[in-house]
Amino acid sequence: MKALADAGVPVVAGTDEGIPGHSLHREIELYAEAGFTPLQALQAATIVPARAMGLDRELGTIERGKRADLTILAGNPLDDIHNIRLVRWTVLQGRDYGEARRCGRACGSRNSASALSSPSRGESSRPRRPVQSSG
Repeated sequence: MKALADAGVPVVAGTDEGIPGHSLHREIELYAEAGFTPLQALQAATIVPARAMGLDRELGTIERGKRADLTILAGNPLDDIHNIRLVRWTVLQGRDYGEARRCGRACGSRNSASALSSPSRGESSRPRRPVQSSG
């Protein structure tokens, strides 16, 4: 895989996702184990698929005017790729889903809005407010 990526072949993560979030996290970790830098492994799940689908003007990076689908992590995945599992906050389709509580490994998947846990006392499970991308 690393040789293909180094030769310019786009490597796109998530092509055979089984369990939303977990499968993608594991695939990204496997890319790092195969020799990708953590940045290259993350790009295989972000900007590379966006380019492959012709959607890089809309998603794939955090920039003003792009869709705000992202997760905030408790650790830097460039230091340790396994930190992609330390999801603390999720924004999906521009909606702030707040702190990730008891949602396990599924949090952080682009398709994981339904995986967010039941709200704590007095909280709504609905998104709190739209989030605007800013530059």
